[in-house]
Amino acid sequence: MHPYLRERDWGIADVMSVAERIRLYAEYEKRRKIDPLHTSFPGGESITQMLVRLSLILHTLSRECANEKVIMVLHGDAMWGFRILLELLTPEMYLELNNSNSPTDRIHNCQVVTYSRVDPQSGEIYPYFKHKQSVCPWDRTLSDDKWMPIERPRFDNQSLLLDVERIPRIIDEI
Repeated sequence: MHPYLRERDWGIADVMSVAERIRLYAEYEKRRKIDPLHTSFPGGESITQMLVRLSLILHTLSRECANEKVIMVLHGDAMWGFRILLELLTPEMYLELNNSNSPTDRIHNCQVVTYSRVDPQSGEIYPYFKHKQSVCPWDRTLSDDKWMPIERPRFDNQSLLLDVERIPRIIDEI
């Protein structure tokens, strides 16, 4: 097993229950609810820190396993990390999915997520992952089970300017 291919490090909160984390580290829990991508418990790593090492795995796979089939067995946060990287999820998209009440937006225990460069309808091969299938084998109602196109975000100047305007300024203009 590659040392980078592991679950997110939760630091001191690793073996704690949610109740213990709330009781002992209420401030971190509050921050984690507001900004789950960048918050970590002491000694742990944030999701964005985890993405750095997961992207190194993807670079290795791209270089050494091009045109091969690869299977990875992962825990939930690492699966979210690969979803973020492979589907180019923006922070807003991740938060929307992570906070969704729809079971098909969640990652469940034993979930199987498959990515493909091959269009399941036409057989056309793309240079990047274009479709995904998500199956929860123990309860099929928790997943779509169908091949779905990956809709990567596209940005233009106007949408980027709107994003910037939504961020509060730290320093006022002089």
